[in-house]
Amino acid sequence: MDEQEKKFREEEIREIERRLAEKRSAFEREEREGTFEEREALEEIVHEEMEGGEEPSPAIAPGAPQAPLAHPLENQDELEEIRALPEERRLHALIDVAFAKGVKDAIEMVRHMEDPYLIDAFHDALVDALYAELIKRGKLKM
Repeated sequence: MDEQEKKFREEEIREIERRLAEKRSAFEREEREGTFEEREALEEIVHEEMEGGEEPSPAIAPGAPQAPLAHPLENQDELEEIRALPEERRLHALIDVAFAKGVKDAIEMVRHMEDPYLIDAFHDALVDALYAELIKRGKLKM
């Protein structure tokens, strides 16, 4: 991984940390009952990223016609390599992309796979991976 990719990934993780702190702060300002759940807030952040923020996400429901994606994928060759993997390895490969090239790249790739099961599994696995990474960095407590 070159320095530019590493820097981008670090900036992306810092942005996730910042958004998590924002959600914690908003929770505390609203004086909600109960305790702030970092994992649930992280799930919301990943969900927002998967929804695409400014770009509408493609409609991906079983049996529903697929909406065309807004733009072609830059790393089409890598996507094809992941598609060629056995089903049980695809998810791990996409998580590897998230940590090597960035969460946004991995989300774009999983969207292009147009597999509702894989998209849902990726969301859950990405939350788990980010949660573990933030604990490892000391940003969250278990």
